[in-house]
Amino acid sequence: MRYRSLYKHESVNSLAIPIWATKFFGSNQQPLKLSYKIIGTLFNVWNEIGYSHKEKYIQKAIANDFRKNNISFKEQVKIDLKFEGDKIGTYFLDFLVE
Repeated sequence: MRYRSLYKHESVNSLAIPIWATKFFGSNQQPLKLSYKIIGTLFNVWNEIGYSHKEKYIQKAIANDFRKNNISFKEQVKIDLKFEGDKIGTYFLDFLVE
């Protein structure tokens, strides 16, 4: 099943921002525009290669599309998981965006 992207990368700067979003974000709509770009990237990868590939290949495709769309990110970021100030584990984020 193919999904059509509701978010076009080329038109991110001219998106019609919903009224609820302007109330939530106020005049700073950068987080909303970034969200549209990220979701558009994910739809693009899904439409192009689907879901039946290993995670590492999907991650490479997402990273390539992030680069094409000038989304700054880091891959495989190591973070400490803490509970009440004590380290209880380590976690790796697939992506840390901007």
